[in-house]
Amino acid sequence: MDERFSISLLNHVAKIGPVGYPRFVKDSSDLRAVLLGAFQLFKNGRPLPLPAAKDGRTLLAYLLLHPQPQARVRLIGLLWPDLPEKRGRRALSQALWHIRRVLPDLLEVNNTAVHIPPDRAMGVDALEFESLT
Repeated sequence: MDERFSISLLNHVAKIGPVGYPRFVKDSSDLRAVLLGAFQLFKNGRPLPLPAAKDGRTLLAYLLLHPQPQARVRLIGLLWPDLPEKRGRRALSQALWHIRRVLPDLLEVNNTAVHIPPDRAMGVDALEFESLT
């Protein structure tokens, strides 16, 4: 996905919370994320709560759009570019904690990288839309 589009979408997603229901949920047996419009998560067709913190929502949206391993240093530089390194690491840890509260088994995290493994991936409307073009 184009980095500029990703950042623009992340800024949009972080500002809004769950509102209503999506116009479509393809497969009611899987996890789905709606990023176009109001950010929403679904499991088995039912709404899930979003991470409570804006940073958690922003990080989750970025990882959904970029599920391959992301270096922790890169995520800190992308999402918290103005923070000193120690505070950036703390912000990343807090955002990960907020995501794990909602989706405890989604992420794979180690000392150097964060990602969503292919066996835990969820449907993402923005990626599906991008694949149509």
